[in-house]
Formats: sequence, structure tokens, C-alpha cells
Amino acid sequence: MDDLYHIPPFEGLTEQELTWLIEHSSDVRLQPGDTFFVEDGPAEQFYIMLEGELQVIRRVNGRDTVLGTTPRGVIGGEMALLEGTASKITSRALAPSRLMVFDRNAFREIFAAVPTLGNYIFNIAAQRTANYARNIVSQQEKMVALGKLSAGLAHELNNPAAAARRA
Repeated sequence: MDDLYHIPPFEGLTEQELTWLIEHSSDVRLQPGDTFFVEDGPAEQFYIMLEGELQVIRRVNGRDTVLGTTPRGVIGGEMALLEGTASKITSRALAPSRLMVFDRNAFREIFAAVPTLGNYIFNIAAQRTANYARNIVSQQEKMVALGKLSAGLAHELNNPAAAARRA
């Protein structure tokens, strides 16, 4: 139990809170290549990475796109549970991994039983939501720039005389 205090989500927790978490979770072990979450699959679990590393993958235009990895101390599964949606990602073990896993009901109880961890979860969820929003805005800005570029090109192609005068 002492080694858990050195993992970010557990820093500052009391022994009673840590004991509650251990009693209300499952210790899940994965081998390289094992899948934990499947994109569009049911979101029934929240986890905290204790050891190892998971690769986070999302299908984009029919192709698997690696979004990143989840090293020790990273939490996962909270977004789908908070939103009540299916999993938006697939996660696959890159190395032998150990996770502290909470089912949907235990996840809900965390916020009352271990408020410090509940606040930590909300802060991470807020950061992830903000990053997602920034990515959407960035994509929209790129689309606007591409639209202006293609409109200018179309104008040049439709008005060769005007293009010749400018050249």
C-alpha cells in the first residue's frame, strides 16, 4: 500500500481513503497486446494505471490512430462514465501492466468516499474537455484557411486574364 502514495492520484490521501479504494476496486493485470477498452464498446469501468503502459487508439477515417500512451498514474475511462457514452477509444497494453479498476457503481461512490480523488478526476476531465475543444477550434481554423485558399485558386482558374495581369 505504501508504494501507492507515490502515484499522483493517491498523493495526499489518508490511509482510510486508500483502503476504501483498494476494497472497492479490482486488481487487473494485462500482458502486451491485451485490450482493455474497445472503441464504441460499453463504458463500464474507470481505471488508474499502477504499472506498465497502455496505448490509446482511435479509429479515424477507417484507420487506427495512436493518440498517446497512459503511463503509471494516469487515469482513464472517466470521460465515458461521466458522459454516459460508449468508449471513445481502444486501449491496448504495450508492456505488462497493472490497473486499479472500478466498476460504474464504485466510480460514482468515489466522489463521496474519497473527495480528493473525486476532485482530481473532475480536474482531469475538465483538462481533457478543454484540449478536445481546442483541437476542434484548430481543425475549424484549418478548414477556413483551406476554404479561402481553394476559393482563391478557383477564382484564378476561372479568370485567367486577371491572373495574367497580376503576373
